[in-house]
Amino acid sequence: MSIFQGVLLFLFIPLVLFLFLAFPLGVLPSICAGVVIMFGHRFIARPYMLRNINIRCVWSGRRLKKKPRSFVLRSKKGDLTFYANTQTNRENSVRFFNFVDSAKIFLKPAILGTLTWYLCSMAIGEINPNWRYLTRDTFVQIFKLVIALSVLSGSFLYKMGKTVEPVNAVFPIHNFFLLGIRWILWVFRIVGAWWIVQWFLKSL
Repeated sequence: MSIFQGVLLFLFIPLVLFLFLAFPLGVLPSICAGVVIMFGHRFIARPYMLRNINIRCVWSGRRLKKKPRSFVLRSKKGDLTFYANTQTNRENSVRFFNFVDSAKIFLKPAILGTLTWYLCSMAIGEINPNWRYLTRDTFVQIFKLVIALSVLSGSFLYKMGKTVEPVNAVFPIHNFFLLGIRWILWVFRIVGAWWIVQWFLKSL
């Protein structure tokens, strides 16, 4: 049941992207709704993670077996102990977090900076159309391309991360815990590849 709940909580993330990219409520209402969901999501997802942290493998998302392997993750809200079913799962998890930590100087601007630029540009352009220096579709395509390149590359390059502790959290860990890191990486690969294909087709 906890895994099913994790999947449901994860679906709020593609919902936010849908609001930001398709603007089904109109540009400004969709951005406002997406921002509210994005910031409010943590107040549900983090407690879910804390309730299940001792019974789910952080890498695979499956229930923990006997004698799981553990590692400590440092975050702004304190240290957390996560568990993995196998030593390989533990090493993969540690590699992932260490890679993200070492690459944060690139990943944070690429992901958070691009998101901020995109939302501000779309909102200002809606309020003052004369200010908009690119078409709406161009803004969308640039946003998708930068995010796709960032998450797609990270989904493969994480293996370059070290297996040493302590491990630091750069992005909200609860988002990775909902499905398990392994499945989140597959989401990155599939969505990232599709967005790059879309960009390529539109550029023809």
